[in-house]
Amino acid sequence: MNFTSRIWYGIAFLVAAIAWSVGAAYAASAWNPLRTAEVTVVGQDLSPNGQEIAIFTDVVQADRKIECSTRGREPRVEARPAPVEITVASGGTNWHLIGVVEGAPDGVRIKCRPADGSTDTARYGTVVADLSSRGGTAKTVVWGGFAAGLAIAGLTVAARTRKELAHD
Repeated sequence: MNFTSRIWYGIAFLVAAIAWSVGAAYAASAWNPLRTAEVTVVGQDLSPNGQEIAIFTDVVQADRKIECSTRGREPRVEARPAPVEITVASGGTNWHLIGVVEGAPDGVRIKCRPADGSTDTARYGTVVADLSSRGGTAKTVVWGGFAAGLAIAGLTVAARTRKELAHD
């Protein structure tokens, strides 16, 4: 291949951009198990078996901070806020994702309460699902495409530099 043409810079950019798009779409598909899941109302013992616990509410309270964590024999694990907005229709209710617990031990329960301590009429529910398995693959695709784009651009720079030095 003759990497002396400037078009290779565009190809390098396209390789990196396409890899980023494919990786982002693949990472987003990790949330698909939640879209069809059956939400279980909080209060039952959960056994995540190494998976994540997604926490939902039936009332969106954007102006309030809701704190959720595990309760059980093990040390408490705090839920991190949901990185995406997902609404699931389950049992005649629209449930809204508010948090995710990672690394919870088996036999725990989820407890949610408003940080301001005032009365809360919302119901909370959970879904145990594998949400992280696609993250590693998506990162590999993105960084692999970025590295391939850099390699093509580097080869182009080297070939063009060699060509210019040969003509001097």
